[in-house]
Formats: sequence, C-alpha cells, structure tokens
Amino acid sequence: MLNRRIAAHLLMLMTAACLVAGCSDDSTAPDDNDPAPAAHLWSARFGDADTQMGYAIAVDAAGNMIVAGVFEGAIDLGGGPLTCVSDIDVFIAKFGPDGAHLWSRRFGGTGSQSFPAIAVDDAGQVFLAGMLHGAVDFGGGVLVDAGDGDAFVAKFTPNGAHIWSRRFGDANQQYVSAVGVDDSGRVIITGLLSGTADFGGGPLTSAGDKDIFVAKFDANGAHLWSRRMGDTNLQVPTSIAVDHSGQVAIAGAFIGSVDFGGGALTSAGDYDIFLAKLGSAGEHLWSRRFGDAGTQVTVVTAVDELGNVILAGGFDGSMDFDGGALVSAGNTDIFVAKFGSGGDYLWRARYGDADYQSAEAVTVDALGNVIITGAMRGSADFGGGLLTSAGQEDLFVARMGSDGAPVWSRRFGDTAIQSGYGVAVDASENVCVTGLFLGSIDFGGVVLTSAGSLDACVVKLAP
Repeated sequence: MLNRRIAAHLLMLMTAACLVAGCSDDSTAPDDNDPAPAAHLWSARFGDADTQMGYAIAVDAAGNMIVAGVFEGAIDLGGGPLTCVSDIDVFIAKFGPDGAHLWSRRFGGTGSQSFPAIAVDDAGQVFLAGMLHGAVDFGGGVLVDAGDGDAFVAKFTPNGAHIWSRRFGDANQQYVSAVGVDDSGRVIITGLLSGTADFGGGPLTSAGDKDIFVAKFDANGAHLWSRRMGDTNLQVPTSIAVDHSGQVAIAGAFIGSVDFGGGALTSAGDYDIFLAKLGSAGEHLWSRRFGDAGTQVTVVTAVDELGNVILAGGFDGSMDFDGGALVSAGNTDIFVAKFGSGGDYLWRARYGDADYQSAEAVTVDALGNVIITGAMRGSADFGGGLLTSAGQEDLFVARMGSDGAPVWSRRFGDTAIQSGYGVAVDASENVCVTGLFLGSIDFGGVVLTSAGSLDACVVKLAP
C-alpha cells in the first residue's frame, strides 16, 4: 500500500475528494507553567461543515508558527474569512508563540493549487512553494501556468508581504514537493518534472514519465544551479533538508533507475526509497537505495546540527539500512533511520502491527532529538507502551533521542479519521504539529470537534 503522501503526489490532490474549507475556529490557550513532557500548550481547529487540511508547518527563530494548507470555500484562520476563488486554493497563516493570529493569506487562480510546502529563514522570511493552475498572483504580478500545472516558489517578509515569486514549467505537469533554505537565505526546491522546465540555467527535460528536479536560487530569486534525475519510469521526490554547510538531502520513491551522480540506483521491484546528499553547488556526495520487491515509500528527511540525516516514512516488505533487515508486520509500518553526514548507517527502528501506520513528517531539534508525526490504525509501540487507535486512523506524535531511544509518544483521536502532516520544533524544543481530523480530538486542552467533514488542526506540545 502506498503511503498517502506519495499517493497524493501521484494522484494529484485535487482529483481526490473535494476539499472545502471552513470559516470557524476553536482554540485553547497555552499553558506554559513548567509543563510535563508532551503536555498540551495550545491547539486550534479551523473549519465548517466542509473540509480543509493543514499540510505543512515551520517555526521561526522567535517561535512563531507558519502553517500552510489547502481549502475550498472559505476559511477563517483568525484574521477574517478567506474565500477560495478556484477549485482548490492554498492558505498560509502565521501564529505567535501563544497561538495568536498574526496574518493569513490565500492564493488561487482558475484551477487547483496544491502541495504547499513552506520554509523560513533565519530572518523570519517565509518561502511558499507547490503547484499552481491557472492565474495566481502572490503579490508581484499574475503568474499563469502553461498547461497542466506548473511549479512555483514565492518569498514573503515576516509580515507576509510579497518579496518575489517565480513559476516554472511547460504544457506538461511540474510541481514543487519540498522547499528548504540554507543559513544564507538561499532557497532549494525539489519536485516532479514532466516535460520541460527552465529554472534559469537552461531547459531540463524529463526522460519519460516523471523525473526529479532540484534547483537552487539566491536570496533574490536568481538561479544558482538546477539538475534533473530519472529515467523513463517514475521518480517522485517528497522531501528536502539543508544542513549548516549548505549540503542538501533529498528523499523520495522511485521505479526504474535514477543516477544522482554516483552511479545508477535501480529499484528491486515496486517503489523503492532513494536518499541522496548533494553539495552546496549541486554536486553528488552520496546516494543510496533501500527496498525489496514490495513497496517502500519514504516520506520525509531532516538533518541535525551535525549534518546527520534522518529518514522516515512507511514501508511494506523488507528493508535493510545496513543494520539488518526491517520487516513490516503486515500492511504498512513506520520506519525511522539515521545516517551520518557521509551516509554511514547509525541506527534504525520499525513501529507498527499488521494494520496501517505511517510517518508523514519528521523534524530534529537542536539536541538531535527526532520527532515524527503521522497516522496510525491498529497499534504501535514507540518504546513507551502500546498505543492503539480508537477506530479508523489516529494522529500520533513520537519523540526519540538522538540515539533512537524512546522519549515519549502520544496518540490523539476518536473513531473517525485524524492524521498529522507537518511537524516543527521551536528554540525551546516545543513540538508544533498540523494536520486534519474528522470527529473529535483532544490534545489535552478542550476537546476539538470538527464541524462536519475534515477540519484543519494545529497543536503545540511541550518537549
């Protein structure tokens, strides 16, 4: 079974069940009096009788939370209703450390916008990237896609004002699936390329179905370098992370062969995982493949203060990261693996039972602790005791030490559907999560109840 984040990239979010945003919110105030581990600090719900989704979250140096998602209809994130003008629009909102609304914006055209990815630099400037359809104005003039959806990246001030925005693509489909920023404010994007796109260094053309692209721009949006990887089969990049030296880790799933510069990696059957690290100038440093004839789907990667790389996601079958084979218990299990800055194996772990569990997002705090979030159906033990879903799928958050040892794990949800899709940490190691839920969810404050269909949620937990 494909991990849902990969499935979303393959099926394109807008062809799934319609997303309709809400325009009401419930929130609970922070409780910062020496809280216990994973204690509730703040949470909020956004939605009405229709559906909306929190997709990505980042935290700036001041502890402000920036959240991005998709919606249709109208959604009020605290600054008044935002109304969708296309099939699906993107929202971005900034909240203070206490959850207070600072600003929120909507972007859309005549079609569907999707896959919003966000990053924030050391100055608090915000990068938003994804796919646009139709005509979209991020504040610097209308960008119009050339056909079946184009990639975009836009930069905003800490107050949400437009700095620059760019579009890339031809009549085929291109989109950004992940965005990162280095210590100098240079932005790196990765995504899917079908057809031809010119990021500023000359046209890149896919070899067949869909290929990987990686492109880097300076703080003003000028092209620095761009690369394409892939063969006539399907390669799907899903995550990017940038370390303090400017080296770039990218991860995803692929069928066929892909060469990042160190020789071809070839899948064993169905989707395999790739993990590659590129230098600050785009040169190959190392690359690896993981998987068997089953389906292995990576979701996310992160880097710590030392440049070590963490990989997480869901898999079905067997994978060996060099520490011995991990074998899924049944449907899809969670995996987490850590590698040194040079690609050497450090540790790995598997969590789950014969049902469905998958990590959808991962981050690392300043101490090297690893935090994952996602969805679980059935049971999983992250080392602190068995967690069992209440019904369909529940949202989970788990924290482990830099050595993989369990710190804490929590499950949230009722008999309906709940899932985490984005996770970030602030300078105090507080954990911030965004996602979606149907029914009721209690993060430890007041119970949040969806107004009808899926609602977006944001929660802040103590370290």
